[in-house]
Amino acid sequence: MTSPSYRALVRANPAFRRLWLGDVASFLGDWFNLIAIYTSVQALTSSKLAVGAVVAAKTLPNFLMIPVAGPIVDRFDRRRLLLAADFARAGCAAGLIAAHAAGSLAALYGLTFAMVVFTAIAFPAKKAALPMVVPRDHIGAANALMGATWSVMLAIGAALGGAAVATVGVAASFAIDGATYLMSAALFAGLPRLRPPAAALGGSARFSDAVRYLRRAPDVLATACVKPFGSVANGAVVALIPLYGTVAFERRGALWMGLLYAARGAGAAVGSLGLRAWSRDRPPALRRLIAVGFALIAAGMAIAGTAGSMAVAAAGFFVAAVGSGGNWVLSGTLLQLEADPTFHGRVFSIEFGVGTLVLALSGIAVGAVQDALGVTVFEAALWWGALAVPGLVFWLAVLAAMRRGDARRPAASPPLHPAPPA
Repeated sequence: MTSPSYRALVRANPAFRRLWLGDVASFLGDWFNLIAIYTSVQALTSSKLAVGAVVAAKTLPNFLMIPVAGPIVDRFDRRRLLLAADFARAGCAAGLIAAHAAGSLAALYGLTFAMVVFTAIAFPAKKAALPMVVPRDHIGAANALMGATWSVMLAIGAALGGAAVATVGVAASFAIDGATYLMSAALFAGLPRLRPPAAALGGSARFSDAVRYLRRAPDVLATACVKPFGSVANGAVVALIPLYGTVAFERRGALWMGLLYAARGAGAAVGSLGLRAWSRDRPPALRRLIAVGFALIAAGMAIAGTAGSMAVAAAGFFVAAVGSGGNWVLSGTLLQLEADPTFHGRVFSIEFGVGTLVLALSGIAVGAVQDALGVTVFEAALWWGALAVPGLVFWLAVLAAMRRGDARRPAASPPLHPAPPA
């Protein structure tokens, strides 16, 4: 496949540029929201369970919405869905300002839950919209740029969000979050009509049809399992970085925690761009590199688990993030290239919802195991690094089955003619 440079992709395709810049705005706002909601809840109660409830409100809707969000994305114009989701989340952000002022935990949880309900629609809508606005041979580059954007926002967004909460306060941070959704909506408003193939063909968009499709296309199902498998280790990283930054070494504190998050973000960016570059967007190479990604996750966690200094721990989290960031892009590109476009919304909703749930449960389990068994953060990193090995074994088995012809390789999805540039 011939793929353009990232700069050429952004400059030559106005529709993709709008989709990408909208992602930049909303990702940045996510960090302002996350730090603000944690700060608000902690100001109202010292209960660890209360903070854990924020995690539940931030993750459960993505899973619970799977049977609803996917069919919606495959039934209605995706541009309109993106606009509706952004306006709704901006409204939720305004509500969070009032909830914070009133000191209402219930309102904070309810509005956070509602905001994530709309995210559960927006995420698969964006993933399903991407192959509608870029040619088939540009899908790999577009995915890599979107993945690297998330990584960069991880590296700098948390610092900006923390600085905003510390300087202008929680309410202003919620307002900034709402403004980023309005910025995103303004960008999406210029997108062309994005009518789903299922609706254009007059087909069904039932969730049960997607389940049957995945049973008939085991390779697509296996690819959709890559992110959930990777989320086992990723959930541990999310939970362990604050502990590494504050209790693991003599040098500790918020600055060190921020540096560890920055290392994770930088690694994810390298993985998003680097592993994809080696593949040249060829599906067989994409599949082989996913195995490399799983190996890097396990190796990175092993480095962090045996680290004798903050620098070595940062290197471990960097390596693990190279693997997870790479696999995020590689698996997403494969699904967009090979999954039937009439099922894109439902497939991406299943992948995102299950992956997010696994991420949350893994993070909770890390804390529970440390409390119950008294294991150190280093031991927890080693344990969860070992849990990345089943993902590698699973994927090697998939590759072996494909070589033997036991797994039915899906026919390449028919090209989606890109919508005219906006």
